Amino acid sequence: MGASTVGTVLADKIAAGLLDRYLAHTGCDSQQTDEPVPVHRPDNLWRPLDGEGEAARDYGAPGVFDDRAHGRSAQAWLSRHAGPAWIAAALTAVGVALRARRNRRS
Repeated sequence: MGASTVGTVLADKIAAGLLDRYLAHTGCDSQQTDEPVPVHRPDNLWRPLDGEGEAARDYGAPGVFDDRAHGRSAQAWLSRHAGPAWIAAALTAVGVALRARRNRRS
């Protein structure tokens, strides 16, 4: 999940109806482009474009928005490593609390 997805989930918790109206007006347009589609562009309606056998190639998910895509996402990493992240956050909080306590005694 990216930051926009997290924002959408949070907004849905706060103002679901308003968010539904907003996405109804902007959702499709934000996923479209005015660029014409090449006539002979291959598609994957009936079979994958990646091919099979030795000719197989992983095209991933390229598109016209590649220049705006990010190679890494801290939020995606945290969602896959939630356990270690929570442990690190808890240990950091304990360390900060202990240091603050020690500084108050001095």
